Amino acid sequence: CVQPNTVLLSILSTVSLLPPVNFTIEVTGLAQVLLRWEPNPEQEPRLANLEYHVKINAPQPDDYETGITQSTFAVPLHQGLSASVQTILQGGPFPLASSWVSAELPAPPGSPGTSVTNLTCITNTVAGPTHRRPYQVSLRCSWRAGAAAPGDTQYSLYYRYGPWTEECREYSTDETRRNTACWFPRTSISSKGHDWLAVRVNGSSRRAAIRPLDRLFAVQAIGSEERKPLMEWVLILLTVAICVALLTCSLLCSTCHLWARLFPPVPAPKSNIKDLLVTAHCEVILTVLELRHGGPGWSPWGGSRGLRFLCSKAGFPPRPGQEMVAWLVLWLVLVGHVHSCLTEAPIQ
Repeated sequence: CVQPNTVLLSILSTVSLLPPVNFTIEVTGLAQVLLRWEPNPEQEPRLANLEYHVKINAPQPDDYETGITQSTFAVPLHQGLSASVQTILQGGPFPLASSWVSAELPAPPGSPGTSVTNLTCITNTVAGPTHRRPYQVSLRCSWRAGAAAPGDTQYSLYYRYGPWTEECREYSTDETRRNTACWFPRTSISSKGHDWLAVRVNGSSRRAAIRPLDRLFAVQAIGSEERKPLMEWVLILLTVAICVALLTCSLLCSTCHLWARLFPPVPAPKSNIKDLLVTAHCEVILTVLELRHGGPGWSPWGGSRGLRFLCSKAGFPPRPGQEMVAWLVLWLVLVGHVHSCLTEAPIQ
């Protein structure tokens, strides 16, 4: 009895994989190419698990596998592109692969040293105009002129995100009126997306051919700055203003005693037993003097009104020590009246 694996191995040992045919590289967008090929028509039809291994040789090595006969690839193209593809068989007891077939895309024309350098880009996320698109992304890129670029060289910038490509309309220039920066107030870039941001700077001059420069940026990693919506900033500024106002009022009140001037303390009513006894005692003395000398209004020092003033001061002194002075004057008056009563001659 012949084992199935033995039959499969004997079949695979007699099969050779053939490379794909009609391999081409087509530019389909800014820093984007379409790699396309066809299966070899002479390949054994009995093999159903055929796949393809794609390898990018230049400008940056890369490779991947696919089960279809075309592939879209994002890559800077200012240095050209070289790629290869081969047929592979998956799922077998040992890997099988065909020979490689290659294709090249030449670099665009241009003199060395004329392309821009230090190309950098940054995105800013601001509040969007509608609820369907709550955030709007702007783009700013800057660069330096090539060292070998002639003096009449002028640069222009393009960007691509997904299927959208746009040319810059707002440039900043240097002292020679040469474009060195670009600003897109609104773009089709998604701040949460994962597509590559492709940027190209072309150049033109009457003296030489200017070589372009391509770069790919990951939107999540190019130093994006997310701005808060306007209403959030208003709330933050209002909160800060209230805190500053409260702090300023607190400092003014503690420094200038402004609170005590605007709202002076109200004196508490007399509830002290001592004050009550002093006032009562003083009233008794004044009543005795008034009865002795013919009613209210008598006094050799201004009448009973002056003594009542002293008595009131003694009962509710505004300052320490004033109570003692008032009591001393009151008792001197009382002693004087008693002495006059004792020394007065009887009426015949």
